[in-house]
Amino acid sequence: MDAAAQLVVADVDKSGSVGYEDALRWNRSLDAKLLRTNVQAVDALSDAITAGQPAATLDELASDVLGSQRVELAFDVGTVLVETYNWESPITAANFLGYVRRGFYDDVLVHRAINNFMIQVGLLSYDGLNESGQIDLSRKPSGASIVNESNNGLSNVRGALAMARTSDPNSASTQFFINQANNQFLDFGSSGNPDGYTVFARVLSGLPVVDEIAAEPTVSVSGIGSDVPARGVVLESSRIL
Repeated sequence: MDAAAQLVVADVDKSGSVGYEDALRWNRSLDAKLLRTNVQAVDALSDAITAGQPAATLDELASDVLGSQRVELAFDVGTVLVETYNWESPITAANFLGYVRRGFYDDVLVHRAINNFMIQVGLLSYDGLNESGQIDLSRKPSGASIVNESNNGLSNVRGALAMARTSDPNSASTQFFINQANNQFLDFGSSGNPDGYTVFARVLSGLPVVDEIAAEPTVSVSGIGSDVPARGVVLESSRIL
């Protein structure tokens, strides 16, 4: 439930993380600037709860409160604008947005690019070029694993962002990929991947950038994989708009 708090309020108590205490301490008259969503949406949900409105209405209004965030992903070849699915994937969206706020996805390498499939980031830090002109890189610290939300009804269609993971459905943490093609075989309940891969955002603009990266020539790098863009494609920054 802390994930929902992260999507609604900021770090009100300045503890370094967002959780229930922040939601409880938030006060509209004093801390409205710390609210991440629309005050009118909060009022509408509160009024509906007080009036005993049906669950379907409350779901719709709660979706408005959680809303979504737009995030700019600035690759070295262009910018991709994405929008999170906060209501459908609250834990996963909050996890992603938390890393964005901390600058985790600044100067990270695209370590996997497969044409007509996807591009993936979140494993390696790009540390510049060494004296030999080769790429210096290091592994990013792995964060805590999160619960798989792949049964949220969202599909791995072209332009959808999803979490990468191991064979353990609940092992996703920092790595995510952007589907370049329609990859419904990665959806929850599919024959090949019944546990599915959680979709948590979608591309609003910049798919040609994804296409360009996916088409990059690749090489095999020991310990990383065989689909690493040869020239070193970099996600230079990410920021919430």
